[in-house]
Amino acid sequence: MNSPSEYVLNFPTMNEIQNMAITNFLASPTRHASIVAPVGIGKTLVALSIWERLGRPNTLVVVPRIVLIQNPWLKEMEKVGISPETVGQYYSELKTPKHPITLTLYQSLSANPLLIRDFDMVIFDEEQFLTQGYADLLDKTTTTRYVLGMTGTLAEAARKNPRLTQALPVVFESSIAEARDRNMLAQAEIIPVYVDLPRDEKLEYLRLMAAYNNARRMAFRARGRYGQTAAHIVKQKINQLLSNTAPKMAKTLEII
Repeated sequence: MNSPSEYVLNFPTMNEIQNMAITNFLASPTRHASIVAPVGIGKTLVALSIWERLGRPNTLVVVPRIVLIQNPWLKEMEKVGISPETVGQYYSELKTPKHPITLTLYQSLSANPLLIRDFDMVIFDEEQFLTQGYADLLDKTTTTRYVLGMTGTLAEAARKNPRLTQALPVVFESSIAEARDRNMLAQAEIIPVYVDLPRDEKLEYLRLMAAYNNARRMAFRARGRYGQTAAHIVKQKINQLLSNTAPKMAKTLEII
């Protein structure tokens, strides 16, 4: 299997904000810098494009949560032509760093900061986490050739740890309003998630729905306020039942 360094990658056309972020980082004197942009602007793609333009250096990507390894990182890598099987992962029971790209967690890297020495570039995704017990990681990257920090919320983090913007000065910043005005935010996707009601709640739901439909029919025939109020009261009971059902709570925790 070919490694990512041998792949012919296919990057999509970058928008104005993405191009400016890439250009500003590459033009920074030390190439130790931060890009501040809102969620949905495509910062992961920006980072991968920077990696490509720097000649695909051996890179360690640091993220705060395991879920971010799969999406957006592995998902975006696969889109441009990097097979997930060739990407190293270093966290929990997975301890398989690979060149040229390895994904890890702040917590895992903090436990083994010497891992940084094996890479020419470090990308701190959600770099505000460098103020939450992981500030010492900045000291480990002073001799790293390239360091890229990315976040959408740097101001509060910089107040907590002024060293953050000293070590990784901001070379590009875009607000949500600016990205929205230029139609450069990714479109939100609504994904419905269904659950099965327990038998007793299902029977109660069917009973309430029958009462609700009956109240609406009576209100329509009589054109009276009483019928509309009765239907509204029943509808509130239905919403309460659906909001408090145990399977919904369990599914919510699963998603979280």
